[in-house]
Amino acid sequence: MDTKSEANLNATFSAVNAYLDSRVVDALNGDRSKGSVPFDVQIVAESSFRSGSWRFRTRILKVLCRKIDVGISSNSTSGELIGENRDCQVWT
Repeated sequence: MDTKSEANLNATFSAVNAYLDSRVVDALNGDRSKGSVPFDVQIVAESSFRSGSWRFRTRILKVLCRKIDVGISSNSTSGELIGENRDCQVWT
């Protein structure tokens, strides 16, 4: 990506063939019935930097955003980010 450019990421949450305790399922369904489900989102990416004639540097970038609200209607299997911006923790 170029400097100061943006990109959208599509993500999929799946619990196929995974055991979810009934309390977890009840909590997810309760949140969903209210119109949104909060998720913690963690992104780990490798990035390279350069400036003018300086050489490339590769860094691992880690970002953790807590309680990101995803709006999911009761009759849908997809959602969108909603709500306010969140403070995220960033490590390099």
